[in-house]
Amino acid sequence: MLVALVALFVALGGGAYAALALPKNSVGSAQLKKGAVTPVKLSPAAKTALSRPGPNGEAGPRGPEGPRGDPGPKGDTGAAGDTGATGPGAQILSWDEAAGATPVRKVIGTVLGDTFSAECLIPAPGEAEVKVYVLTGDGSLRWDIGSESTDGSTNMGRAANLNVPAGTLLTPTQFGAATATAGGSSSDHNSQIVQLAPVRGYLDLHEIASTQNSAQTCHVSVLAFASG
Repeated sequence: MLVALVALFVALGGGAYAALALPKNSVGSAQLKKGAVTPVKLSPAAKTALSRPGPNGEAGPRGPEGPRGDPGPKGDTGAAGDTGATGPGAQILSWDEAAGATPVRKVIGTVLGDTFSAECLIPAPGEAEVKVYVLTGDGSLRWDIGSESTDGSTNMGRAANLNVPAGTLLTPTQFGAATATAGGSSSDHNSQIVQLAPVRGYLDLHEIASTQNSAQTCHVSVLAFASG
């Protein structure tokens, strides 16, 4: 019995000594059992350190594109922009003249190989008439024409075509005319022309005779575009 009590004292005494007299920093992760350290046993400083967010991880791969959303409502129409300048390649001829009893035909200019000229005359007292002539470089002329005319209160449209071989138009040849009656009238003719010869292109020919505002006058303008 005495031996047993001595052994028990030594066992208890040795364990108590070990618990009370362990050297500093002698217990590490190898000496701790799994689950031995619980949150309540952590110091405030340890809890703060553990609660700090870690560094951001690398970005993951981009996910698939989602379905397209419904279109939004249509916006208000914006204000109209300023009129642009005449496009490249366009040519404009313009001529104005007072009617005379002995008119002189005057050259307006040349576009697409066509030389236009005009005269403004008085065919009868108080009237005004404009006549337009054309001469081409090689004497040929192929036109597809759509025309509109307004004479006083009468409007009329017509279509025609010309196919003149080279060497034919050797002098200025009258193409169109407009006559305004006396007493304040106006005659306005406008022709849209597709030209196939002598040079391919488009023409807008405008001729006006007027006796309005106590004046007998004529106006001719030609707008031309070359085609490729």
